[in-house]
Amino acid sequence: TTLAGAAGRLDLFPFVPRGEVVLDALAVNCTTAVASALAKLVVYGSDAFGRPDALLAETATVDLSTTGAKFATASLTLLPGQIYWLGVRHSSTATLSAWNTQCTPDINGGAGIQTTARKILRRTLTFATAAPATWGFLSAEINSATATAIWLRQA
Repeated sequence: TTLAGAAGRLDLFPFVPRGEVVLDALAVNCTTAVASALAKLVVYGSDAFGRPDALLAETATVDLSTTGAKFATASLTLLPGQIYWLGVRHSSTATLSAWNTQCTPDINGGAGIQTTARKILRRTLTFATAAPATWGFLSAEINSATATAIWLRQA
């Protein structure tokens, strides 16, 4: 599926690698380009509760003014069984490939039984501002939108 971006939007979703993954790049697929649109990819570690915590990586900008796969250099090792939070920051409304709803886990916000999927954490942050060094979980940021598909390229 696809998901249109929005200026200043930052979306995260949880990911647990099954084995050690040594990365040299992260990538997204732009399906609808927008002139001057940019994105950055981020990776956060988790706290003791599995919530996003310390920023592990924020890539340089990728150009979304043309369609296709967009790679950003990232030197990072992900360990098996650890929860990581993968995310994308948007400067504009370019559309990116997204995971189908059933392909990402639901996020537990501690609010009891849910009748709708809770797939991402969504925050607004001016694109020119660096991603927060520590996330600072807020349950109000839980959102039912699908997660942007982020690919990991092994070194």
